[in-house]
Amino acid sequence: MIQKALEIDPDNGAYLDSLGWAYYQQGKFDEAERLLIRAIDKIGQDPTVHDHLADVYFKLGKIKEAVTQWQAALKDFHSPAGIDSDPEDMAKVNRKLDAARVKLANETGTGK
Repeated sequence: MIQKALEIDPDNGAYLDSLGWAYYQQGKFDEAERLLIRAIDKIGQDPTVHDHLADVYFKLGKIKEAVTQWQAALKDFHSPAGIDSDPEDMAKVNRKLDAARVKLANETGTGK
Protein backbone atom coordinates (compact mmCIF):
# COMPACT_ATOMS: atom_id res chain seq x y z
CA MET A 1 0.00 0.00 0.00
CA ILE A 2 2.87 2.37 0.76
CA GLN A 3 4.38 1.69 -2.65
CA LYS A 4 1.05 2.50 -4.30
CA ALA A 5 0.84 5.72 -2.31
CA LEU A 6 4.35 6.64 -3.49
CA GLU A 7 3.34 5.99 -7.10
CA ILE A 8 0.65 8.64 -6.65
CA ASP A 9 2.77 11.04 -4.59
CA PRO A 10 6.47 10.11 -5.07
CA ASP A 11 7.78 13.11 -3.14
CA ASN A 12 5.74 12.56 0.01
CA GLY A 13 8.24 12.46 2.86
CA ALA A 14 5.93 10.58 5.20
CA TYR A 15 5.40 7.81 2.64
CA LEU A 16 9.14 7.65 1.96
CA ASP A 17 9.77 7.32 5.71
CA SER A 18 7.13 4.60 6.05
CA LEU A 19 8.54 2.53 3.21
CA GLY A 20 12.09 3.09 4.43
CA TRP A 21 11.09 1.89 7.90
CA ALA A 22 9.36 -1.16 6.41
CA TYR A 23 12.58 -2.00 4.55
CA TYR A 24 14.55 -1.56 7.78
CA GLN A 25 12.26 -4.05 9.53
CA GLN A 26 12.83 -6.50 6.67
CA GLY A 27 16.61 -6.12 7.01
CA LYS A 28 16.90 -4.28 3.67
CA PHE A 29 19.16 -1.61 5.11
CA ASP A 30 20.57 -0.18 1.87
CA GLU A 31 17.07 0.37 0.45
CA ALA A 32 15.94 1.83 3.77
CA GLU A 33 18.88 4.23 3.85
CA ARG A 34 18.14 5.51 0.34
CA LEU A 35 14.47 6.15 1.09
CA LEU A 36 15.06 7.72 4.49
CA ILE A 37 17.61 10.14 3.07
CA ARG A 38 15.02 11.16 0.48
CA ALA A 39 12.42 11.52 3.24
CA ILE A 40 14.67 13.91 5.18
CA ASP A 41 15.30 15.89 2.01
CA LYS A 42 11.52 16.27 1.56
CA ILE A 43 10.45 16.74 5.18
CA GLY A 44 13.39 18.52 6.75
CA GLN A 45 13.04 18.62 10.51
CA ASP A 46 11.39 15.47 11.80
CA PRO A 47 12.70 13.60 14.83
CA THR A 48 11.16 10.28 13.76
CA VAL A 49 12.77 10.26 10.32
CA HIS A 50 16.17 11.17 11.77
CA ASP A 51 15.75 8.41 14.37
CA HIS A 52 14.85 5.89 11.68
CA LEU A 53 17.85 6.84 9.55
CA ALA A 54 20.11 6.63 12.61
CA ASP A 55 18.84 3.11 13.31
CA VAL A 56 19.69 2.14 9.73
CA TYR A 57 23.16 3.66 9.96
CA PHE A 58 23.77 1.86 13.24
CA LYS A 59 22.83 -1.48 11.67
CA LEU A 60 25.14 -0.73 8.74
CA GLY A 61 28.01 -0.03 11.15
CA LYS A 62 28.05 3.68 10.27
CA ILE A 63 28.23 4.75 13.89
CA LYS A 64 29.36 8.35 13.30
CA GLU A 65 26.48 8.89 10.89
CA ALA A 66 24.06 7.32 13.38
CA VAL A 67 25.28 9.68 16.11
CA THR A 68 24.78 12.66 13.79
CA GLN A 69 21.22 11.58 12.97
CA TRP A 70 20.28 10.94 16.61
CA GLN A 71 21.65 14.38 17.49
CA ALA A 72 19.48 15.84 14.72
CA ALA A 73 16.48 13.93 16.09
CA LEU A 74 17.03 15.40 19.56
CA LYS A 75 17.33 18.87 18.08
CA ASP A 76 14.10 18.31 16.12
CA PHE A 77 12.25 17.27 19.28
CA HIS A 78 12.64 20.90 20.34
CA SER A 79 11.50 22.30 16.99
CA PRO A 80 7.90 22.87 15.91
CA ALA A 81 8.03 19.50 14.08
CA GLY A 82 8.63 17.64 17.34
CA ILE A 83 6.60 19.71 19.75
CA ASP A 84 3.90 17.03 20.11
CA SER A 85 6.37 14.17 20.51
CA ASP A 86 6.15 11.70 23.35
CA PRO A 87 8.82 12.38 25.99
CA GLU A 88 9.55 8.64 26.05
CA ASP A 89 10.51 8.83 22.37
CA MET A 90 13.08 11.48 23.23
CA ALA A 91 14.36 9.33 26.10
CA LYS A 92 14.75 6.35 23.73
CA VAL A 93 16.74 8.46 21.28
CA ASN A 94 18.94 9.68 24.14
CA ARG A 95 19.62 6.09 25.21
CA LYS A 96 20.49 5.02 21.65
CA LEU A 97 22.73 8.06 21.22
CA ASP A 98 24.55 7.31 24.47
CA ALA A 99 25.08 3.67 23.44
CA ALA A 100 26.36 4.72 20.01
CA ARG A 101 28.79 7.19 21.56
CA VAL A 102 30.17 4.44 23.81
CA LYS A 103 30.50 2.08 20.85
CA LEU A 104 32.23 4.75 18.80
CA ALA A 105 34.61 5.57 21.65
CA ASN A 106 35.47 1.89 22.05
CA GLU A 107 36.04 1.47 18.32
CA THR A 108 38.32 4.49 18.10
CA GLY A 109 40.18 3.65 21.27
CA THR A 110 39.11 6.80 23.10
CA GLY A 111 36.89 4.91 25.47
CA LYS A 112 39.56 2.72 27.01
